[in-house]
Amino acid sequence: MGVIRRIIGKLLFPDKAKFADDLANTFKQSMGEILSFDEGIKDLCTTWLLVCPHTYFNELFLVG
Repeated sequence: MGVIRRIIGKLLFPDKAKFADDLANTFKQSMGEILSFDEGIKDLCTTWLLVCPHTYFNELFLVG
């Protein structure tokens, strides 16, 4: 499975460093918008809209 992940990652994202930077910048912009949310949902939104997707995508396609 690891070999397939690396092949797909290289095909979809040949310039891994640039893509990783773009992805990080997108999540930083999203974080700025989430900071304007109410306190009650800010932590929940940060976890489910930023941390989980970024970590999952990074581990799935960019690491390795």
